[in-house]
Amino acid sequence: MELLSFDGTAHDRVNELDWVTATESNSDRFEVQRSTNGRDFSAIGEVAAAGQSNSAINYSFTDGSPPAGTAYYRLRMIDLDGNEEFSEVVILSRSAGIAGMYPNPAHDRLQVVIGEHPGDCMLVVLDATGQQVLQRAIMDDAATYTLEVERLSSGTYTVMLADRNGAVLTTAKLIKD
Repeated sequence: MELLSFDGTAHDRVNELDWVTATESNSDRFEVQRSTNGRDFSAIGEVAAAGQSNSAINYSFTDGSPPAGTAYYRLRMIDLDGNEEFSEVVILSRSAGIAGMYPNPAHDRLQVVIGEHPGDCMLVVLDATGQQVLQRAIMDDAATYTLEVERLSSGTYTVMLADRNGAVLTTAKLIKD
C-alpha cells in the first residue's frame, strides 16, 4: 500500500480520521489504533481495504468515544499475507471548557457553549475582585447553558469552568452592560 495522506479532525463529540491510498496491492485491512500517551496503542476499529487498486482511494473512520485532551492515532496497514506497516501518528486535541459565550456584552442572560468536559463541573462567575457572584452546576452533556446575569452590576467578570475538585479547566471574560 502506498499511503498518500493520513489526517484527522476533532469535532464537537467525535474525532474523524481520513486517509488516502495512491495504490494498493494485496491489501486486506486498516486497523485504526489510538493512544492517550503516544506510546501504548490499542485497536479501536477496522476498515476493509480495496485489495487491488491503481488509483487514489479515500477512507475514513469516526472515533465515537474520543478521550478528553490529546489522542494519538495511527493506522496498522495489513495485507493478505499478514505483512504489516504502520502510518505516521496523527495527534488530535479536544479542548475542554468554554467554547464560546453570547451575547457578550450581556444584559440579562448569557449563553455559555461548553466543549468537552470531564463529567460533573461548575460554571462560576467571579467579579473584578475575584469574589464568586454566580455559579451553575453542569451535570449533563448539553452543549449550551444559560446564566441569568441581570442582577450583576455593569462591569467585567471572569467566567470559569471548574471540575468537581475545583480545578479550573478554562476561563473567559464577560462584559455585563
